[in-house]
Amino acid sequence: MNAVFFGRFVALLRIFAGTMAGITKMPYSQFLLCNFSGTAIWASVMVTLSFFCGTHCFPTPIGRVHRSI
Repeated sequence: MNAVFFGRFVALLRIFAGTMAGITKMPYSQFLLCNFSGTAIWASVMVTLSFFCGTHCFPTPIGRVHRSI
């Protein structure tokens, strides 16, 4: 169960999480719940980090390009 959830965050584990869930005969409803929740949290974290880094860590080159045109 934890492997499927945390598999969204670890690249190598992400590859084998579905296969291992099938080998261990994990119920589909439990797999779906863990996979969906892990994906939702992973996507939220990645979007938030990308937005933060895009607005605070790196200057926006779009404004400079727009001013030069």
